[in-house]
Amino acid sequence: MTAHHITPRDQGGQDEARNLVTLCAPCHDWAEVETAERGLSWAELLSWPAAKDDETRVWYLDADGIVSAEIL
Repeated sequence: MTAHHITPRDQGGQDEARNLVTLCAPCHDWAEVETAERGLSWAELLSWPAAKDDETRVWYLDADGIVSAEIL
């Protein structure tokens, strides 16, 4: 497990509980790419893929180590 900064330190994010989320290493790597390299905000990251209010989103790590989401 590793801590991911919701607001990156280089953007003024602090090492405080309200700015950290605990992720497994592959999920942290994925979040880093999506937020830092692709420019997605944390809110955009959590809403991917878009789901309607009455749908449930399930996140999982597949056999190849890729984080995916499925809407049920």
